[in-house]
Amino acid sequence: MFLTMEGNMESILLKKIEDLFEYRAFPELYRYSNAEAGVIHHLHQDLMALQKRIYHLDAYLETNWTLDPNELKRLWDEIYTGLIRFKIEEKEFAPYCRQIFKYQKHEVDLRYHKLPTRLDMEYFYFYKSCDVKLLRRILQEQLPSLKPLFSLADWRYFDLITEINDDVCDLEEDMHTINGNRVLISLNEIGKEATLEIFGQFIADIEGKSQQRFAGMDDNYRKEIHSRTLMQARLTIELLRKKLDHFGGSSTFVLYQHLGKENRA
Repeated sequence: MFLTMEGNMESILLKKIEDLFEYRAFPELYRYSNAEAGVIHHLHQDLMALQKRIYHLDAYLETNWTLDPNELKRLWDEIYTGLIRFKIEEKEFAPYCRQIFKYQKHEVDLRYHKLPTRLDMEYFYFYKSCDVKLLRRILQEQLPSLKPLFSLADWRYFDLITEINDDVCDLEEDMHTINGNRVLISLNEIGKEATLEIFGQFIADIEGKSQQRFAGMDDNYRKEIHSRTLMQARLTIELLRKKLDHFGGSSTFVLYQHLGKENRA
């Protein structure tokens, strides 16, 4: 039974990674590269393996209030092993993972009552998309034909929107973990109406910034990134409204149960 359960969990994780790659337009990047099918297959498998290691770190942070430095080191060693597949040298591990370190700090800060709502929203979601940005950087380096098509910065606003969408999609799921889901924390702190107003304004700001960045560009690929950003912005605000209409409250949010216990200590 244990092996079956373990196998099921592995299948669920791999499906989650495939969905993430699809959502973040990785298959389109593969196609635009015009690389051989075998090259794409091996690159895809290596990116999947690296993302799985990052998810293992994420899962550890979400399920353990007290963190073991030795376990964190083991998880980071696994991530570094994933980087070696791309011929990234040891001296480059820290620069490549700088944004993931920052994301981890935001998650660890929850244990010291430092909630993400204290941070600038764009700053917070920039680092929350750390894994996707790392994988896209590696993908572009491994497939140099992509470099003329876009800069990594071109994806900034798309990544911000899709990270918000992830928080909205995971509202119910994240109630059961120690999670820095900013939408869920906002609901605890200021309620539905104010949360909808704040996120609605932020999404509108992202749309405006994307419009400014890509205004006047004739490059079809960059215009497609902008189009994707606007589409996800519309879908995300619609999903947020729908979720909040049916959201029954977050009194069982595991994060606040831990914070409440410490307050009573």
